[in-house]
Amino acid sequence: MIHLSQVTGLLLSGGQGRRVGNQDKGCLPFNGTTLAESQLDWLKQQTANCLISANRNLSFYSQLGYSVVIDPQNNFPGPLTGILKALEQCETDWLFVVPVDVPYLPSNLLESLLSELNRLLLQSKNHYLGFYLETDERSHFLNLLLSKKALPILLDFVAKDKKRVKDFLVEINAQPLNLGIEESAFRNMNELADFNLKS
Repeated sequence: MIHLSQVTGLLLSGGQGRRVGNQDKGCLPFNGTTLAESQLDWLKQQTANCLISANRNLSFYSQLGYSVVIDPQNNFPGPLTGILKALEQCETDWLFVVPVDVPYLPSNLLESLLSELNRLLLQSKNHYLGFYLETDERSHFLNLLLSKKALPILLDFVAKDKKRVKDFLVEINAQPLNLGIEESAFRNMNELADFNLKS
């Protein structure tokens, strides 16, 4: 059984933001605050602790009350590097990963995920290292629950300059979970218009 107390949340906010004019999405306005602050409010209610993956505006992120993990390279190497640094720092058995630009997920997402996951674990003798969400339409590889035990595999994966999240999840035999969430809940904030900003 996996409990909420065993899970650290990771807010992935280290992307380049090319579709929003190379701006840092986490710093952009959303619901009367910033997107990062709104997402942290959502995440901290579901997890034992939180981490933030960021590569710029570090003074902003460091004021949000949680440890900030930074990629060792400054060329935006991709989300797996941020996940790796967070797994290294994570003090719980599991890491719950969410991208900063997906703010419409249910407020009880992790509780629902663990309920379904624990039901699955009771029926299986396998020891899984990761689980990701999917809908009837597609998979969402960055909405991910990852075991701390996956760290050595991820270290080796990244050391070989592999970057695709999907390929890593295949390597650890991560399992998809369909919680019946509508695809619209996974909508990304990908354009300046999503933030009511002009290009």
